[in-house]
Amino acid sequence: RRAQPALGAGTGVTWLDAPEGVLALRREAADGRPVVVTAHTGSAPVTVPSPGEALLSSGDTPPAADADGNVVLAPDTTVWWLG
Repeated sequence: RRAQPALGAGTGVTWLDAPEGVLALRREAADGRPVVVTAHTGSAPVTVPSPGEALLSSGDTPPAADADGNVVLAPDTTVWWLG
């Protein structure tokens, strides 16, 4: 958390639009650097626009963006992103 101020004190939480089965939110630190969290509760993979650089994933491998800037979220996985 010390390396990512948005994981600690910040300016609040913004809920983001996301497909069914995905909860997405953004939290910004006082310095303006956002951390985005995507929690996919569905049972099938889902493709979403990449919110940034994957910092941590509850799955085996953090998702990587494709040529179109999209990522595939694995089922039952939460990913923390540096936006």
